[in-house]
Amino acid sequence: MGKKYLGITSLIILFTILFVYIQLDFNTTKTSKPEELTAEEKITQLNDKVARGEEIVLDSSAIFPFLELNQLFDQSDIIVSGKIVDIEKEYMEYVDIPFTDFQFEVDKFFYSDNISLNDSSLVITQDGNTDIEFEEHDLLEVGKKYILFLERAHNDEGEEKLILVGGPSGVFYNDDSGIAIPRVDFFDLKDNTVEVLMSNLSK
Repeated sequence: MGKKYLGITSLIILFTILFVYIQLDFNTTKTSKPEELTAEEKITQLNDKVARGEEIVLDSSAIFPFLELNQLFDQSDIIVSGKIVDIEKEYMEYVDIPFTDFQFEVDKFFYSDNISLNDSSLVITQDGNTDIEFEEHDLLEVGKKYILFLERAHNDEGEEKLILVGGPSGVFYNDDSGIAIPRVDFFDLKDNTVEVLMSNLSK
């Protein structure tokens, strides 16, 4: 009789061990994730991050404010003419908003809020980069001459930047003929000469 109970007890222990092993193996298989996430999992993760504010869905059709000519002058901290000589860097801020820093060679300051500012070169920051451009706000081009209306701003790290007032509103094409052509057609200019344009400067 003792041997019979011992045999039953041994079987129970054996089945218990087998059951526990199967459960552990099942749970390990269930919780282990493949190295590559599926497309559905990636979308779910992105949606969760957007909902928590950790990701921003970028819209390249961002709307820039309409500025009257007098507003353009009033909001500018610096107004300069010169040429884009190089792209200094491209980067993202505020999670995934693109920016580009340009080296700008100054040939004339029309206005500066800092009378000691006489630098021959400035770093200009523009929204967008060579991969992502905003509608009606194409990137400034290396080698081209411009008149730029600039204001001081700070990035998320507190670093001061010079940005274009009103986005595309603050960009005028300029060549050696003395004609300033606005990038946007907001302004009804009867005379596009630089001299007449700057006569609006009443700071």
